[in-house]
Amino acid sequence: LSRREFLGVWRNKPALIALVMAPVLLNLLFSLIFYQAGNRDSGYGTYEITSHFGAVTQIAIGGMFGAAQPLLLKFPLERGIFLREYATGTYG
Repeated sequence: LSRREFLGVWRNKPALIALVMAPVLLNLLFSLIFYQAGNRDSGYGTYEITSHFGAVTQIAIGGMFGAAQPLLLKFPLERGIFLREYATGTYG
């Protein structure tokens, strides 16, 4: 199963590029939005913990969704294969 998955990912070059580039672009966007969010000497007035907390929360949520997204998008495509292999007793 692992070998088949690796070959499927390796052969699908556009999906492989999208899997790498989507998190890179999103992290770049987040870094631009929250640039100097926790900096006390930024010159924008007083330091607020809410901006720092918002940045950390957004990055954590983005990381969790980024990890789950490929699996959620792949499940409908692999459902037929899973049902066929489950019916033959491949998974126990």
